[in-house]
Amino acid sequence: PPPPPPPPPPPFFFHAHDAIRDPLWSRGLGDVYKRQERVSKILARRGTCSRREAERLIEDGRVLVDGETIELGFKARANARIEITGEGTRWLREKLTVIVNKPPGYVSNLPAEGEIAAAACVEPRNAWMRAMEGTPMDDLKRVTRDVSSFNVCGRLDKDSRGLLILTEDGALARSVIGGNGVLKKYVVTTDADVRESHMRSLNGRVQLDGVELLPMNVQRLGHGSRTLEFNLREGKNRQIRRVCEKFGLRVVDLHRVQIGDVQIGDLPEGAWRLMSEREVRELRELAEGLHGLGERLPLSHDSPKPDLLPHCMVPTEPPAALLPINSGDLPVEWNQETPRRRRVIRNMV
Repeated sequence: PPPPPPPPPPPFFFHAHDAIRDPLWSRGLGDVYKRQERVSKILARRGTCSRREAERLIEDGRVLVDGETIELGFKARANARIEITGEGTRWLREKLTVIVNKPPGYVSNLPAEGEIAAAACVEPRNAWMRAMEGTPMDDLKRVTRDVSSFNVCGRLDKDSRGLLILTEDGALARSVIGGNGVLKKYVVTTDADVRESHMRSLNGRVQLDGVELLPMNVQRLGHGSRTLEFNLREGKNRQIRRVCEKFGLRVVDLHRVQIGDVQIGDLPEGAWRLMSEREVRELRELAEGLHGLGERLPLSHDSPKPDLLPHCMVPTEPPAALLPINSGDLPVEWNQETPRRRRVIRNMV
């Protein structure tokens, strides 16, 4: 008898930029395709955009399902061909993401009376231009014109400093703060030497408010040192400070140096720069579990703890003066007014 025909390949999903396999299929959840759900939810799960962005695109007629324009609330199977066309695709590609080296004393967002938001650092005089060579001037002006519309990806408390990501990209924000295991690395200084008993406690089972935390990978930077390196996959409110206090250590300095593969590098305190397209793409792929640190961290306290990235270099000198950052190396064109490009899709948040 002739051999049986080969099984059909799993369906492909069409993003705004390319086609990739749906994560539900790769996890053996093919039965999901028998159900129908809102197209905005499908696009958000695929990482194409956030649900709110998808709804705006649908309202403006920029989303096609199996070649047909749809209306808000339309439902489809999870393996339907979904495309974003025209100005919608261009708008998604123009999303900007900013890295800020937040100084202590600034709040991440929602400042109370008398407080200053970290977004206030995003102004022309604080731009770290040596890391943004070749960046279109229109992008730099757009960031400084209205940074209040950017979302904060992973807050830092007022007394902490270091890497803070601000983005217009709803899908990226969801991928960083969605509890998906993206590594966040901190260099922490305590008020006393850290003993071996402290290390055993910090790397063991820890509870806050009656809830057990995900495993932390804590390493001591130097023998008998007061400086620790924390590698976390979650970010409870003031988690590091509260855990240290639980075991008799008081945090005197907390510095976030890395989120995923994005490092703070030589960015001065109070300065900002735009994230490159490569950095944004790799961070989103990391959050989707395609590669990287999220998969290498243990899922439970019973899992073996793998080796993580090399230790971060602890600065031996205090940070440079906060402002101004550039002292004269800003482009002359920054303060020149240029006509704003006409946008077909308006008032998108």
